[in-house]
Amino acid sequence: MKKILSQKVLLIAIPFALIATASVIMGVTDKTRGNKLENGQVYEIWIKQAEVAPMNREGKSWDMDGNAPDLMAMLSWQDQIVLTTVASTDSLIAQWDQTAVEASQILKGELDAKSLQKVGRFRMNPEQSLEIGIFDDDLVSREFIKGLRIPMTSLGLGKNEWRGSGVLKNLVISVQSAEEPAKTSTDLTLWDSSVIELDTIPEAMISAQDQIADQFGKAAEKAINDAEKVVEDASKVMEEAGKEIQQGFDRFMRDLEKK
Repeated sequence: MKKILSQKVLLIAIPFALIATASVIMGVTDKTRGNKLENGQVYEIWIKQAEVAPMNREGKSWDMDGNAPDLMAMLSWQDQIVLTTVASTDSLIAQWDQTAVEASQILKGELDAKSLQKVGRFRMNPEQSLEIGIFDDDLVSREFIKGLRIPMTSLGLGKNEWRGSGVLKNLVISVQSAEEPAKTSTDLTLWDSSVIELDTIPEAMISAQDQIADQFGKAAEKAINDAEKVVEDASKVMEEAGKEIQQGFDRFMRDLEKK
């Protein structure tokens, strides 16, 4: 009798268990679907945080003076730079906001809301990827630390995080809809093995580095030319002054001879 009763209980419990399991699965599926990006839609992305190890890849201090690196990040899409953060001075953990003011913007008077935004924009395409590079932004150069190639299919609406064990320990970005700003998500997307670690600088960022070096070179060349011009102008002034002194001395000697 007990055996029969147990079988009946089991027969009743199984359907409820299946329904509960299905509900959980459907709930996870709906959540995942709601968190995923829609093909063809435009999204805004910004880099929130990056953390690096206390030592660089060679096991040495980041800076000669023992300070932590000046961390900055770049984001590229379709081989074009679409976002460059400001530098976070002497930081093992850099944090960035959606808005930031740069010194150049203050000098140019560019302080409107749009120019202050530090976000990149891209159009969702399941066949494409984004690339993020983390750098130590020195005075005259940017040392590449680590990069990630992120398939767009790995991105989720809201907070996205990558956790590593090497020189780049943590990277956090946020994604929101550019077409429907009210459409947000509080979900956390942890990136899996589909995200590829990059030990060499992405091509688009090499071009950006070259441009920086070229701009620095032009600035240095201009400074040298300006300095040479100042020296040249000073030499001309001295030469003219010397001529006037000589002429004055000659006049003085002639006056003495007349006397």
